[in-house]
Amino acid sequence: MLNAGLLPTRKWWATQVTALGGLITAWLVAGAWDRPLSITAVTLGAQALVGYLVPNLPTPGGVPVGPDGSGPAADGAPAGLARTGPQ
Repeated sequence: MLNAGLLPTRKWWATQVTALGGLITAWLVAGAWDRPLSITAVTLGAQALVGYLVPNLPTPGGVPVGPDGSGPAADGAPAGLARTGPQ
């Protein structure tokens, strides 16, 4: 049985479809597969991997949620994460 937390999100799939559409469009415009398209394909693969591996944090509207989930974190850091460095 697959763990639902390991499945890609709809947002991840939407970004991959958009990226693939761009790559196919560039290929059609170029007329043939060439080195720049290969470099672009590797870049899109890396982007897809990073987008999958980095977790989505609970940041509604871009504002980190506090430890109790009710409001913004006091230090601006996402819930469960402490800021490092100068405050």
